[in-house]
Amino acid sequence: MKEKQAYSLILTAAILWGSIGIFYRKLASMEFTPMEIVFIRLAVAAAAMVWYCLITDRNKLKIRITDSFWFLGTGIGSLVLFNWCYFHAMEKVSLATAALLLYTAPVFVLLMSYLLFGERITKRKAWAIAVVFAGSALSSGILTKSNNPLSWPGLFYGLGAGFGYGLYSIFGTILLKKYHPETVSTYTFVFATAGVAPFAVFSFEWKGLCFWPQTLWPALGIGILSSMLPFLLYTRGLRLVSASKASGFAAIEPVAAAIVGTIFFQEAMDGGKIFGIMLTLWGILLLV
Repeated sequence: MKEKQAYSLILTAAILWGSIGIFYRKLASMEFTPMEIVFIRLAVAAAAMVWYCLITDRNKLKIRITDSFWFLGTGIGSLVLFNWCYFHAMEKVSLATAALLLYTAPVFVLLMSYLLFGERITKRKAWAIAVVFAGSALSSGILTKSNNPLSWPGLFYGLGAGFGYGLYSIFGTILLKKYHPETVSTYTFVFATAGVAPFAVFSFEWKGLCFWPQTLWPALGIGILSSMLPFLLYTRGLRLVSASKASGFAAIEPVAAAIVGTIFFQEAMDGGKIFGIMLTLWGILLLV
C-alpha cells in the first residue's frame, strides 16, 4: 500500500514538472535570462515552503548546522545545476527533448545508488530503465523530423540537467533518514536560492517587471505548481521507495512535456511519439 501511495505521489510530481515549459517560455518571452528564471523559480518555491512550515509546524524548520553540507548538495549541487542546465537546454531544443535528456537521471541514480548504497543493479531494473529511456526518446520526437535538431550544446546541457537532477535523489535519500520531507524540500529551496542569487542580478527595468500582473502568474506557476508542489510530492514518495525506482518512475515527465508542447506550442504529435508514450508507461510498469 505504501509503495502504491509513493508511486501516486511521484506520478503527480512528474506531471507537474512536465508543465514547466508553459511558465518558462512565458518568462523567457519577457527577456528574463535562464539564470534569472532559475532564481525566480527557486525564490518563489523557497518563500512558499517557509510560509507553509510556519503555519503548519515550525519544528520542521529546525536543522543541524552539521547537515548543511547535505542541503548544499540538494540545493546547489542538484537544483541550481539541473535548473540552469535544463533551462539552457530548452533554449536549444524542444520541450520534450529537453525533458528526455533530463531523464537520463535514472541512469545516473542507478549507478550512484550502486556505488554509494550498495543497491543491486538487477537485470529487470536495468531493462526497465532502458525501456523507459527508449520510450522517452520516441515520445520526445528526437528520432523524427518533427523535432528541433539535437545540437551538441543542447546535448551537453541536457545531460548536465540529468546528472544534477539525479543528485537530488541521492542526497535526498540521506537527508530523509533524519528529516521530514517538508524540511528537506524547504531547505533545499532555501540553499538553492542563496546559491543562485549572486548570479541572477536583475537590471532595474526587469526588477519592475516582477510586480507586473503578466509576470506574476508565470512566476507563481513556475515556483509553486512546477517546483514547490512536485518536489514536496516527490520527496515524500522518495521516503517510501528506493532512489532508483523513484527516479525511474518519475520519467513520465517527458510524456507530460510532450503533451504540453503539443497543446500549448504546436509541437508535432505523430505515431512515433504516441508509441513512445506507450513504451514509457510499459517500462514504468516493469520498474514497479
